[in-house]
Amino acid sequence: MTSFLHSVRGAFLLAALFAFLFNVSLALPQADGTPKDFKLLTKAEIIHSAEVGDLEIVPGPGLPSLESLNLTSRDLVVRAFERMERIKESHDDSLEKRYTPTCDNVLMYGEGGWFCFEYLLSLGQANCIVPPWGARFCHTNYSVYVYEVAWYGATNGLGPNDWTQSKCHEVANAGIWILHNCHTPYGGAQMQHGGTEAPWNNQNLVVRIGHKGWWDNQLGF
Repeated sequence: MTSFLHSVRGAFLLAALFAFLFNVSLALPQADGTPKDFKLLTKAEIIHSAEVGDLEIVPGPGLPSLESLNLTSRDLVVRAFERMERIKESHDDSLEKRYTPTCDNVLMYGEGGWFCFEYLLSLGQANCIVPPWGARFCHTNYSVYVYEVAWYGATNGLGPNDWTQSKCHEVANAGIWILHNCHTPYGGAQMQHGGTEAPWNNQNLVVRIGHKGWWDNQLGF
């Protein structure tokens, strides 16, 4: 029964995510029983959500808090949008493959991936540690769950009891390949998918970016 419920939940999440990202109106029941129609949010609306606490960038267990870094969720969101604009302007194609990266079939909110990128990059030389059962480095909490994105770590090519680690800025840079390359063209736009990649100097650590609800369910978080 538990396996069946997980399958139903996963199918529902994926269906809702597709409907939302293709900008199809979706009525969600609220706590008071009334439906709420929502649309694709603008950059200004996303920044405002971070200001008022509807959108929160959440570090993984054992990693520094935003407060300790003198950062807010809004700071990271603004940095991410600024970085995306610079990338669009530069058309940077200099990123190369090391580990054979992958893209999955699960759509996600692409900008959300960049929000956690900014957090992990800000950690610099701090270690992002992955135990044998995996890690979640960072995720977004949002009142609209289809916008929630997470960064995960897994071991690769190691024994069942082995740990691995890389500098958090190296983990962040590994995720750039996913955010640059895992897209599907649709109606003149590029729909963002999740995927995996490894840091430059550590193919024993695999970074995954994806829709939080879907991958939490698949990975057991």
